[in-house]
Amino acid sequence: RLRRIGRAHGERLNLARKDPALSALLRGFGVLRRAAPLMDRAERLGRRGRARLLRALRHATRLLNVEGYEAVRALLDRLRVLDVDADLLRGVFERTRREPAFADAAVAPLLLEDAAPLPCRLVIPRHAFEDVLANLMRNALQSTLRHGEIEGPARIGLRVESEIDVITGLARAVFLLRDASPQRLTPEMLRGRYIEEGLGLTADLVSRYEGTLDVREAEAPWTKAVVLKLPRADEDDEEA
Repeated sequence: RLRRIGRAHGERLNLARKDPALSALLRGFGVLRRAAPLMDRAERLGRRGRARLLRALRHATRLLNVEGYEAVRALLDRLRVLDVDADLLRGVFERTRREPAFADAAVAPLLLEDAAPLPCRLVIPRHAFEDVLANLMRNALQSTLRHGEIEGPARIGLRVESEIDVITGLARAVFLLRDASPQRLTPEMLRGRYIEEGLGLTADLVSRYEGTLDVREAEAPWTKAVVLKLPRADEDDEEA
């Protein structure tokens, strides 16, 4: 099936040789397939036959349970560990401000105020992180355009910090998305499902990846900051 998908896109996939996970798994199953006749008559094998079967099973075990497992684990780690840099953050904002809802609005580029911890690695899939960040940015822009006293284009700011949880000792990345809208937003509203912006669903998505959402006051010219905290990848993740 993967080869058919590749051919449909003009690519020839040599997965049996080039993909570490599939290569180990296919070779391991091949060893087992060739050893199947010996396994069927294992009780009748002589010493040399049993030794041959044992070597084959050890080889298959190494391919399937060591090489294949480690390759699959490394692949899954790459899928769930996200490298975040300033370009990724600006890219999410640019896609958000080009949405039809903001077609007639004057929106300034994202003000990335402080990003000392970047680049950093987060334990969250890319699509989930981008969905969360886009929803928060969209809400901040909508609130500013609806309720703010705007001089010039609508503007939001993003500050990135890093913290260590004093209880668990785990590192977290902290994203403070700031706006100048006077609209009130409380932590309860942020996590609830009844606000029209739908941030309750965003909070659910954040908690799924062991993150948190909160609201705090912000210094002028901002009125508030939505605070997104997500776990950073530990050393084992980074080595993977």
